[in-house]
Formats: sequence, structure tokens, C-alpha cells
Amino acid sequence: MTDNIKPSEWFPNLDKAIGDEIKVFPTKALANDAARPFGWTGRVIRISRKFEKVWAVGQIDFQPTIEGDVAIRVLRMPLLRWERRKDGVTHCPVVEFRQAYNKQEEVSHDNT
Repeated sequence: MTDNIKPSEWFPNLDKAIGDEIKVFPTKALANDAARPFGWTGRVIRISRKFEKVWAVGQIDFQPTIEGDVAIRVLRMPLLRWERRKDGVTHCPVVEFRQAYNKQEEVSHDNT
């Protein structure tokens, strides 16, 4: 999936996370190579920053979460490093970013 992500539309601040935790790459191929050891191959997205377009490893959930009249899309991005939890399990941490938007259409259940 290669969505053109705008960092300002996601919470928490995706731009700040890119500088601190999320790794970005100048090409899609480099992002795919970095994703391979963590099991995220093929899950690469394009991010449009102010003065550049970069690639990162991540995916947007297929189905949004609905809370009232608001649909929330979830973008999951791995930190591309292994960590060991207290119980001894090694895992790759994943950060979630959320984007809320109004539902476009209401489903009508009229039987007429």
C-alpha cells in the first residue's frame, strides 16, 4: 500500500515521531529492505512532508473504527528494532497514529 500520508492529519504528531522514533527512507526499495527482518515486507507508505516525500514502513488498517458519527483510521508503524519484554518475549514495538473524519454516508434501512 502506498498512500500519500500527510503528517499533520494524524494524532499524535507524526512529524515529531519521524524525527524521534519512526525511520524514513528516500526510496521505496530501501524501506522494503528495512522492513524484511521484522516481517513487514510490502507494507510501505509514502509520506509527504513540507519539503520532501519519504517512504516509511507501516500500514493503514483496512476497516476504520466507528465511534458515534466519527470514523477513525489507524496507521500502524513499527519502530524497526527488537525489544525484550519483562516476560522474556522479544518483539518489534508498533506505534499507532489515528485520524478522525466524519462518516460520508449513512446506511438507509427503508423498506419502501
